[in-house]
Amino acid sequence: WPSLLQFLVSMYTSGVRKTYSERIRFVAATFRGLAPAFRALAPWASLPWGHLPMAAEEAKAEARAAEELRRRQAEEEQNLALAQELQAQEEAAALALEEAQRQSVQEDLALASKLQEEGEKRMPEDGKSRAPAARSWFVQLPRMHRRRVVGGA
Repeated sequence: WPSLLQFLVSMYTSGVRKTYSERIRFVAATFRGLAPAFRALAPWASLPWGHLPMAAEEAKAEARAAEELRRRQAEEEQNLALAQELQAQEEAAALALEEAQRQSVQEDLALASKLQEEGEKRMPEDGKSRAPAARSWFVQLPRMHRRRVVGGA
């Protein structure tokens, strides 16, 4: 099909075959009407006779194709807008999480500083630290009463 179309276009544009230009255009239009593969090679407007009106069937097909193209473009624009909106929401959520983590770290730092200051206030005057209070619930058994754990749980 491509070489046939090229041959018809070259015959139409050659100065020698001016007398047959109507017949050449008729053959090309007939092939375009019969074979969708031939029609798909080149749009009507790109042909040398593209300024002339096209066949009604081909005009309907091109109108359907143009409408489908507009519909796809509108759908793509809508999908792009939705994707951008979702990305903006995700970025906002990530920023909010980061801010919450930063705030939590600041609160932890303030609490740690406060506890450190309280600990320094409770230290004895001589500068020695007191031993932590013994846990009353913890009683250590003598060595001979301890169970030996060998090889697992």
